[in-house]
Amino acid sequence: MTSSTTLTTVRLGTRPSPMALEQTDRFGDAFRARYPEAVLDIVEIVSEGDRHRGPLSAIGGKGAFCLR
Repeated sequence: MTSSTTLTTVRLGTRPSPMALEQTDRFGDAFRARYPEAVLDIVEIVSEGDRHRGPLSAIGGKGAFCLR
């Protein structure tokens, strides 16, 4: 982001858990302080592991929180 006249949008993906959202908010605050001209678009990403209720082994265990 070199030009102050160019509006730049940065998309930031995060899980919707309280901890992930808190970390994203903290990053967003620091990012906005450094690049006040940029627009930060925060997108919540829900994976199969987030939606599943029960043991993760029932949906394959490893990779349950990855997007496929």
